Amino acid sequence: TASTHLVVGGPVTLDASAAGRAPATTGRGPGVRGTAGGTAHLGAFLEGGLDVDGTLLGFADVGPLELGGGAEVDGRFMGDEALEAFLTVEHDVLPRDGGETRVTVRVRGAAPTEARAPVDIHLILDRSSSMQGSWSDAVDAAKILVAGLAPTDRIHIVAYGTRGEEVLPPRAVGDGALVRLALDRIRVGGGTNIEAGLEIAYREVRRAPSRFRGRSLVILVSDGVPNEGELGAEGLASMAGTVRAGRGCKTTVIGLGDQFDADILGAIAAEGRGGYYLARNAAELAPALTAELEAHASVAARDVELSLDLGAGAEVVHVFDGHAGTTTSDGRVVLSVPKLAAGEERRIVVRVQVAAGAAPRILTSARVSYRAGGDRRSASGESWMAFGASAQIAAGAGGWHAVEADLGEALAYAGRQVRYGNGEEAAARLRAHVRLASRHPGHQSAAPLGHRTTAVGRLATVLTALTGSASYQERRQVGLSLGALSVRFAR
Repeated sequence: TASTHLVVGGPVTLDASAAGRAPATTGRGPGVRGTAGGTAHLGAFLEGGLDVDGTLLGFADVGPLELGGGAEVDGRFMGDEALEAFLTVEHDVLPRDGGETRVTVRVRGAAPTEARAPVDIHLILDRSSSMQGSWSDAVDAAKILVAGLAPTDRIHIVAYGTRGEEVLPPRAVGDGALVRLALDRIRVGGGTNIEAGLEIAYREVRRAPSRFRGRSLVILVSDGVPNEGELGAEGLASMAGTVRAGRGCKTTVIGLGDQFDADILGAIAAEGRGGYYLARNAAELAPALTAELEAHASVAARDVELSLDLGAGAEVVHVFDGHAGTTTSDGRVVLSVPKLAAGEERRIVVRVQVAAGAAPRILTSARVSYRAGGDRRSASGESWMAFGASAQIAAGAGGWHAVEADLGEALAYAGRQVRYGNGEEAAARLRAHVRLASRHPGHQSAAPLGHRTTAVGRLATVLTALTGSASYQERRQVGLSLGALSVRFAR
C-alpha cells in the first residue's frame, strides 16, 4: 500500500486528432448548406458533412482530444508496471464564498501482467426480421471474431428473435470450422426478445468451468427495441449486473444501425461493466467485435476499485462516467472494474459543490486497489482547494478533463433532445459547453481545443437549423451517434 503526493505535470498540449484540426473553408457566407451546394439535411452531418458559415463540419470534428506533453502525468498518485492512477481538479482556486468544480479520478492499464489465458466468449446475435438486409455482413463480422480466437478459447453462440436459440453450445474453438458452419445455419425472422438471448448466455456463464471465472465475456448485438419478453432497461440491466457480481463476467453491447433503444443497451453495458459501441452498419460490426476481444484478452490488472471521498464542506452534484456503473453514497464515489486491459482507461468526473472557505483545505482523497502479478496493491492521493477573490481554472490536466467531461455530458443530452425533435434545447446545452471551454486557459494557447470548441458551436447552429425539418430516421440516427460518441469521453 502506498500513499503519495500527486505528480504535477507541465502545461496542457493537445494532440490534434480529427477533432482538433483546423477546419477546411469554402469561402461561402453565413448559413447551413450541403457540401456540394445541395440542400442541407441533418443526416449529412454523419455522412459527407455540412458547410456551416463557410466552414466544413463533420461528425469527427466534435470528438475527444488526446492529452499530451507534461500534463499527461498531472495528478498521478500511482504508477507501476500494471496501471497508473490520477486525481485532478478543475480549479486551482475557488471564490471565498464557495462554488462548483469538477474532480477527475482515472485509472489506466499499463502493460499486460498476465500471459494470455483462454477466454470464454458468449456471442448473442439479433436475428429478428429487421436484420434481413444486413445479416450476411453480421455473420461475416462474427467469423472475423472467431478468426481472432485461439484454438483453446471457448465460444458459445446464441441467436434471438421472438425466442432465444442456442446455435452452438459452449465448446473449444479448434480450427473454427464448426463455428462457421453454425453461423451459416442461422435463419432470420421474428421479433426482438433480448431477455431470451441473455438468459441462455448467462445460464452457460454460470456453468462455465472454474478456470474461466473472470475470463467470460458476453457480447450482445442488437439493432432494435425489445418487443418480446422483458421490455424495460432496469430488468434487462439487472440480469447483466447479477452475472457480473456472481461470476465476474462482463457484458459488452453493440448497437447496430439507428433503430435500437440506446437507453436500454446503455443500461445493460453499464451494469455489465463492458464496452458500449455503436456500429452504424454491419460493416462496422467487425472492428467493434475485434477491439473488444483484444481488450478482454490483454489483462493489466484485475479487481480494480477506484474510489473518491469528498472532504468536509464538499457535496456531490453529479457524476459523469460514460455508462461505467459507478455507485455513490454519503460523499463517496466508487467504480469497480473486474478486469482492466492494457491501454484501457476508465474515468470518473464528479461535479462538486464546495462550501465557503478561507484557508486551503483537503477537497478529495482518492484510492485505487487492484490485483496484478499475484499481488494485491493499493495507493492513495489527495487534492486540495485554495480560496481567493475569484475562481481560477487549472492550466493543467484538471481543467482539461473538466472540459472533456462537460462535452461528453453535453453530447449525451443533445443526442436525447435531437431524438425527441428538440433542436433548440440540444443547441442550448452545446452552447453552454462552448462558454465553459472558452474560459479554459488552454483555449487560446492549445489550437486543437479552440478548433474543437468552434466546431461544437457550429454543431449547435446545425441542430437549431435542421432538427425541425429532419425525418424521424435522421433525428434518431444523429441522436444515437451523439450518445455513443459521448461514451468515448469517459474512456
